Amino acid sequence: MQSVLITGATGFVGQEVLRQCRELRLENQVVSHTAIERLGISNLQATQTIIHLAGMAHQMDLNAPEHFGAYYRANVEPGLKLAMLARKAGVERFIYVSTIKVNGEYNRNKEAFLATDPCYPVGPYATSKYLAEIQLARAFKGTRTRLIVVRPPLVYGPGVKGNLLRLMQWIRSGKPLPLGLARQKRAMIAVSNLAGFLLHLVKSSLNHTDRNNATNKDARYSGGLLPASRACHRINKEQAVAIAKLPGWSNELFESEWLKNFSLEYPVYMPSDYCPDPKELCIELARHFHEKARLLPVPPILLRLTPYYNRFFMQYLIDDKAARQTGWKNIQEPVEVLQEMVAAFDECQDKSRIRP
Repeated sequence: MQSVLITGATGFVGQEVLRQCRELRLENQVVSHTAIERLGISNLQATQTIIHLAGMAHQMDLNAPEHFGAYYRANVEPGLKLAMLARKAGVERFIYVSTIKVNGEYNRNKEAFLATDPCYPVGPYATSKYLAEIQLARAFKGTRTRLIVVRPPLVYGPGVKGNLLRLMQWIRSGKPLPLGLARQKRAMIAVSNLAGFLLHLVKSSLNHTDRNNATNKDARYSGGLLPASRACHRINKEQAVAIAKLPGWSNELFESEWLKNFSLEYPVYMPSDYCPDPKELCIELARHFHEKARLLPVPPILLRLTPYYNRFFMQYLIDDKAARQTGWKNIQEPVEVLQEMVAAFDECQDKSRIRP
């Protein structure tokens, strides 16, 4: 039987992963963000897979360069500590939940993001998540532990916070929104389907060849995965030099012998189940609220200088073929999850009104 260690199980995604894990009767161990520091090899002896969710979520008011240190301490250091323990304990699989923001703030050239694309993380949060990916890939290179990176887009579902919560609050209030001309598609994924994908990776026989160890240049991932050329993110020396300019790296590291032969590869999956444009999403949410969306046809150029321009007026699609070809299927359909999300929002609002 698979034994799974889950970090960040009290978070939005983590709670759903834990719920489904117990529903599937998978042996599981839960570790909080702060407890990672106290772990020892003995805690991982029976663990086959780690799902690392713990970290600091993106916050709009913590987006300046001076906030990078906080993100780094939360999103890079604990994962690296856990990776070192996993190596020594011989853990088979380390599933790291990153973010699609690693790829950039919007699609360049109107093409959906691919795992093979160069990354353009913007801001301290996305940068910290990308550095975490690289540090984990370095830590597991040449070991028996397989790193699998999952970069989800915006996650929606009951109990959601952040921008989606604010959008629901605005729609519920009946106030008009300047999104009547926001017609660029944006990838999303339901929290239940994301959790289902993570556990699909646990359950499936994804014993792929470790290309970092393989001598055969034509090595391919087996067990239903796409060829490495489709589902593998590669970083060469030229890209590594650019990465060295990001905060969080020491100059000494990139002046060492290690950089001369720099090469990293690791599988990346980008699961998605819903790609509405913002106008379509607002109309759908309003329908579940039994309201009519009040959307003003404001020209996007007038909002160009606001922090919401990229989030509402730029295309943000991902190529989820690599995820789908592992055999993963939705647990729920988007319309069902949106309905549950709206119902949970209304229930929370009702409780806050009753509270003395």
